[in-house]
Amino acid sequence: MKRAFFAIFVGALLLWFSVVPSTPANADEPEEGHLLINEVALATLDANARWFEVYNPTNDTISLHNWTYYFSGCYAVFNFPNIAIEPLLYATITPSIENFTNYWEVSDLDEVYQGMVPYESPTYMWIVDGDGEIVDDMGEPSTYVLNESWARYRDALDTNNFTNDFYIEPNPTPGYENNLAKGETNQTDGSTTPAPSALDDIYLVLVGVIAVAGVAAVAYIAHRRRRGVPPET
Repeated sequence: MKRAFFAIFVGALLLWFSVVPSTPANADEPEEGHLLINEVALATLDANARWFEVYNPTNDTISLHNWTYYFSGCYAVFNFPNIAIEPLLYATITPSIENFTNYWEVSDLDEVYQGMVPYESPTYMWIVDGDGEIVDDMGEPSTYVLNESWARYRDALDTNNFTNDFYIEPNPTPGYENNLAKGETNQTDGSTTPAPSALDDIYLVLVGVIAVAGVAAVAYIAHRRRRGVPPET
């Protein structure tokens, strides 16, 4: 009888873990550190106030000498300003610093550079280093919302999957760390919902084990009663 109970318990436990969400073995893995397209705001009433931001997540200074960037649907090649981005810092590129500053009401940013051409209707972009190699391609957003941005989750990971790497940001943060980490969500009051922690996962497993044990115990008792065996005391 005990073997029957053990078999029922193990079977139920295996069923539980088969339905609990987990990270698949072939999940997208982040690439090694490189310059990232970190945030893009291309839906503005003033085309000269559009901007994009790059971020250096590495421990080395990255020179943008001879680097270029491209927009989908546009055959022109745009040159980055001849600047160097220090480790863990940002650079914001815009067609007009004055228009950008006035439109977004920012005045204390040091790393804002004029160099972006106000192309009529861009959708997505990619950047190329001085050797002609694509360093980052943000992928194609589903849509743009006026005066909002597409921002990379602040974990600064690049999985080459737009949906996995970016979220729509109602409060753009040019020159600063983005608001959300992977798994967090924006709330209507401007706050964020934290991402699930490891403790949440442990709690879920414990609840599952207790539930499985209860189901197995009920099944075991029912099995004994069908066999005419009185419950154990």
